Amino acid sequence: MQNPDAPRPDNPIHSTDGGKAYGFEGALVGGIHVYGWTSDAFVEAIGGRWLHDGWADVHFHRPVYHGDAMEVHIDGITFESRKADSGEVCLWGAAGVGTAPWLDQLTRTPYDPGETADDGDRIELTLANAPVGQ
Repeated sequence: MQNPDAPRPDNPIHSTDGGKAYGFEGALVGGIHVYGWTSDAFVEAIGGRWLHDGWADVHFHRPVYHGDAMEVHIDGITFESRKADSGEVCLWGAAGVGTAPWLDQLTRTPYDPGETADDGDRIELTLANAPVGQ
């Protein structure tokens, strides 16, 4: 997080004032950053194959703030990302390689996806043509 005190009108909870306005202790570190830090541990534990044939089932449980030191604990395919000082679990789930055990549970949502730009080269990504395992 570059500057937690900088205003973030696009996503105010990621600034100190915005986070406090929504009832948090301060600026929240973006979930993509917390997940990114955790994914380094997946590669270390599972191997580089995870980068091209891996999956993750991630649950964000508690906020992470600027300055929080995090620890990742992996047991088999399950993991927890915890605050180093308190042990509080902020992110948990499972990760592995190959076909995710929950892949066959994914379904198309009942919502209309809306209109897309017709650029001529775009193909629709579906469960049937997703590059799983490639």
